[in-house]
Amino acid sequence: MIQKSKLLRVAALLAGCSALLISTGCTSVTKSGQTTSIAIESAQPVIETDVRIDYANPVTAQVVQTRVLIFTVESPDTYAEGGVPSSSFAGGFKALVVQKLKSAALASALASAKCDRLVDPQYSVTETGFLGLYKRYEVTVKGYPATITGIRQVKK
Repeated sequence: MIQKSKLLRVAALLAGCSALLISTGCTSVTKSGQTTSIAIESAQPVIETDVRIDYANPVTAQVVQTRVLIFTVESPDTYAEGGVPSSSFAGGFKALVVQKLKSAALASALASAKCDRLVDPQYSVTETGFLGLYKRYEVTVKGYPATITGIRQVKK
């Protein structure tokens, strides 16, 4: 009799634990809310710049990167910060390399023309290689040098 009652208690305990696990195993939560648009006025001052663009003397610069297997043999060492919009690995490793070389070509053009910006930059990218063992990228940028001659705050 004692053994039978212990067996029934163990069976009842297992059945209860099984029911608890089944009822709490997976849950789904849905949240919703309402959004309203908020008008935010910028605390930043409105600024105007005076720019002198030299359309008579366009500037051209070229950079080269050479890779053998996984080793970079030749590569630029100066880059323009914010010169070319960067992307994460969305386009893969090649896209990241090309963006970096465009930034280097822009930095080279800005340095050679001694200017602040390049107006209407046109990039040309050439890739040569052999079976993934050798890669050579040539990036050329052409544009018009622009120099900032004045900056002033506009009154609201």
